[in-house]
Amino acid sequence: AATPVVLVLVPTIYALICEAVVEKLRGRELAVAVSLRALPWVLFVTFLVVPDVSSLAFRSFRCECFGDESWLRADYSLQCSTGGCATENFTEEYIRTRLTAWAVLWVYALGVPCVYVLLLVHERRAIMDGVQTPLADALAFLHNDYKPSCYLWELVNLAQKLFVVGFATLILPGKLMQLVIVMLSVAVFLLLLVVARPYKTKASGLLALVEQNTVL
Repeated sequence: AATPVVLVLVPTIYALICEAVVEKLRGRELAVAVSLRALPWVLFVTFLVVPDVSSLAFRSFRCECFGDESWLRADYSLQCSTGGCATENFTEEYIRTRLTAWAVLWVYALGVPCVYVLLLVHERRAIMDGVQTPLADALAFLHNDYKPSCYLWELVNLAQKLFVVGFATLILPGKLMQLVIVMLSVAVFLLLLVVARPYKTKASGLLALVEQNTVL
């Protein structure tokens, strides 16, 4: 979870140096210029890492029973609980692991998408009217492939990924019904994709349909 933070800080520091040293900006102008310069890279990095980091965090809630003890499936050296699998007599080490996992999920699975939504909604008029603004251009990674009326579709994609790699793993783990639920979620998303047709080009839409059919 620390690696994405480093990847975000590096371009931010680079942008700060460029704007402060080269452009010689100061104060509020410097802050705005640095934000707009670094934002595309920050969006790209966070979008790539959110599903994977969230998936790792979700694994912290999956334990496997052996007799009267349970152990973390992702790392069998970490004991989850004692005194029977039906109890929540968690070990101190596992409690710390769960707290860390919750913190990661709050930041990545919830916080990052919320930031995306706030930024896109703030610039919705410019995006829908096709007006170029510094912030709308910086957000192009999130909306440029979609029709103006579907500018939030990348968030729908992200929500589906988070459900499949994260939330679904906690629903009836190891049961056939878990697979059924995942397949149903993919089918619903596929239906939305067909009905909404959010992509600007037919090629992009066709590629998305092929990807979803492959998963299904």
